[in-house]
Order: sequence, then C-alpha cells, then structure tokens
Amino acid sequence: MAWRISASPTPWPRDDEGAQTDAALQEVLAPYGLACWPETLASAQARLCRAIDAAAETQRQRWITPGAGQAMTYLTKADEARRAVSAGAAADTADYPLLAAEIGITAASLLEVAGAVLAAHQAWLVAGAAIEAARLACKAAVGTAADIAGAEAAAAAVVWPA
Repeated sequence: MAWRISASPTPWPRDDEGAQTDAALQEVLAPYGLACWPETLASAQARLCRAIDAAAETQRQRWITPGAGQAMTYLTKADEARRAVSAGAAADTADYPLLAAEIGITAASLLEVAGAVLAAHQAWLVAGAAIEAARLACKAAVGTAADIAGAEAAAAAVVWPA
C-alpha cells in the first residue's frame, strides 16, 4: 500500500535502538500472520503461550476490574473484611477504611459490607483457580506438542470456565 501511495518502498522497521533488524520487521509482520522466515516449533510455542496468557487475562476481567491499583484495593478489602468479621461487633469503621467507604452502597453496616466482600472474594478465588488451571494445562499441552500443528491444536482446545 505504501509503495502505491509514495511510489517508493517503505523503510525497513527499526528496533528500540534504531537498528534495522529482521526481528523489528517480524514485529511489524506478525499481526498480519506473516513471517520473515519459517516459524520454528519453539517460536510457535512461545507465541501461543503469550496468546494463552492474554486470553486468560481477558477471562479474569470477566470477574475483576483490571489495573494494579484495583488489584491492591481488592486484596486490602479482603484483608479488612476478614479482620472485621474476626472482630465482630467490636469492629470500628475507622480501622477498615475501604469497607467503611462502602457502607450505604454495598450494604448498610460494616459487617454486612465485610460479608459481601468476602463472598465476592470467594467467588473470585473459585473462578481465578479455574482460569489458572485452564491456562496452565493449555500451556503445558502446547509445550509438549511435537510439531507446530499440534501446538496450535492444543492452544485451540483450551476450555475456559463458564
């Protein structure tokens, strides 16, 4: 396309250091299913494992909000919820700021919020474990494939939890 527009070839892609390399060209071609050279089993396995990891992350996002800050918030809320339930009626909202922020939104009281957070956390643990099992089993099958076709078949056979 660029050739037709400018009547001259496009420049060879450059890597992060500015060098024109086959690897830089391969990065440009890969999204289109093209390659500079025939793919090896090892490179196919690596490509498929990256795709499996990306698909697992998409599956996780059906259950949780993405982002490092959000992950920290979820972990802290689960910790606060466990501590609040252990404290029982003596739990003071000042000691549980993330749970306190949800009072009147998620539930009417600190302990009710803690219960809701723990229920959501438990549901995530079940879903997350199922996603992780599918991800790891699929990557293991890809890794033990004897050829590229077998690796691709193994990757395509992944069954994500419903």
